Amino acid sequence: MANKKISELTEADEPLKSSDWMELSYDNGVAFDSKKISMDYMNEGFYSLNSYISAYSTTNQTFGAGTPTEILFDGTGFSNFINLPHPYAIETVQAGIYQLDFTATILNNGGNANFNIGFYLTINGSDVADSSKHLNPPTNNHHMSFQTSWLVQMNAADVVTIICIMEKANFELITESAFTGVLTPSAQVIMKRIG
Repeated sequence: MANKKISELTEADEPLKSSDWMELSYDNGVAFDSKKISMDYMNEGFYSLNSYISAYSTTNQTFGAGTPTEILFDGTGFSNFINLPHPYAIETVQAGIYQLDFTATILNNGGNANFNIGFYLTINGSDVADSSKHLNPPTNNHHMSFQTSWLVQMNAADVVTIICIMEKANFELITESAFTGVLTPSAQVIMKRIG
């Protein structure tokens, strides 16, 4: 198979296994050279170059009624090729398609639940079409968890923010630690490049 064009090679019948080997050709600065490489090593390379971040908020977040407000992220867990340049913005280093998984703990601290709560995205300050998600809040003095996901196309150095609109000021995002002894953030986003 050596010295064949890629178009002359047969296609694999099944996915490559971690124990499979490949031969790679690369420019060593003088001439092209070849090395063997395992699929395990390839996977490690992909993982080390993959973009991801886990960001969360350790504080309660309150809102003015009907006022679009950026969600605060004041803590970062893991991060690679995605930055948190300030607590309201997540910035990419690499272009690609990104998946954002978002959770928030919503409290209704007074009044009925016949109002809306909405979340949507902006990229570089512009609203992202079709990113709006909305729900009704829990009943008075109760809380609930909200979860959603988005897929977005982003360029290098793009900044994405998650915006919230509470139709009533009595709704807020809350932290909690008494029940489990471990902090439940008021909001969390896990973002990763998937393509």
